Amino acid sequence: MELSAGQPAPPFVARPVFGTPVDSGTLVRPLAVVFLRDVRSPLTRKAIDALHQAWPELDRVGVGLVAVVRGSERDVFDFVPRHHVLFPVVHS
Repeated sequence: MELSAGQPAPPFVARPVFGTPVDSGTLVRPLAVVFLRDVRSPLTRKAIDALHQAWPELDRVGVGLVAVVRGSERDVFDFVPRHHVLFPVVHS
């Protein structure tokens, strides 16, 4: 399915590395879904740091955040707690 800018995404359910599943179909607020490279990439680490800094303001204004990262399951499960990521991170 191809989407254009501004179109709503189809509903999905994702299981984050830690925490409860995210079901976009049941959310009552907008949700930003960010797709990133391999979790070992310096660019991904910079992006996660930037999202981590932006997350409290997004949460304050009522926008949810989910990051989808690539990489080995072990690397992703290690990355999230080591970097104290507070928003849901999904391993793809």
